[in-house]
Amino acid sequence: MHPVLTRSRRFSTYLLTWLPLSLLVAYLLHSGGSVTWTEAAVLAAPLSLVYQFICLSAWYSCKSAPLERTEATRLILTHATAAALASLLWVQFVKILAAGFSRFPAFAGLEVHYAAQLPVLFAAGFLLYLLAVGYFYAILSLEASREAQERLMEATVLTRDAELKALKAQVNPHFLFNSLNSISALTSIDPAKAREMCILLAEFLRMTLGLGEKSSISLGEELQLLERFLAIEIVRFGSRLEMRENIQEG
Repeated sequence: MHPVLTRSRRFSTYLLTWLPLSLLVAYLLHSGGSVTWTEAAVLAAPLSLVYQFICLSAWYSCKSAPLERTEATRLILTHATAAALASLLWVQFVKILAAGFSRFPAFAGLEVHYAAQLPVLFAAGFLLYLLAVGYFYAILSLEASREAQERLMEATVLTRDAELKALKAQVNPHFLFNSLNSISALTSIDPAKAREMCILLAEFLRMTLGLGEKSSISLGEELQLLERFLAIEIVRFGSRLEMRENIQEG
């Protein structure tokens, strides 16, 4: 889809850009001296309206000839040809429009008066089309930049997830092996504590597996997981490990 037509804000900006350009068209029509300001204004309004939609076609030529992948010769030839065709079409529309207005007494002879300005109008149409080409290349550049930022953010998130998974893969077995060794040692020294540690380890692993399926967890769940972990460590280290909580309610 066309980027200007599918976004209302961008379309409004594009239309507003043509307001001063329509004044320029009126000035060019009047500059020859044969067309009055009234006639120039009457012609300039529909001319600008039509040509701004003709210039929308520059988007497709810009898409077919990307700046970074197109040779300079082909780039110039593509847009110069498109600009010439668009300007020629515009000049033909001027003839039809002037012929129509000439039927009204107030604009009698307009078809003859504007003829001296056709070369100027053709040149103006050519330059306006190239201006539209520059505008659409700027849009393409912005979209490419936005897509590159999105890909970078996506890659950053994937990298972070991979690092977290790698960290989990390292921490979980290490913690599990230490806990099992402690349970093995406690079975002969203090069977009651060995049983307590087995229960705590089972609860911790069950909670870890449940929360591991989520992409994010709440602070409350994180604190519960931390309490289960430290409860196991307290059984392992006894009085050598002290735990203090200082958590604000907010």
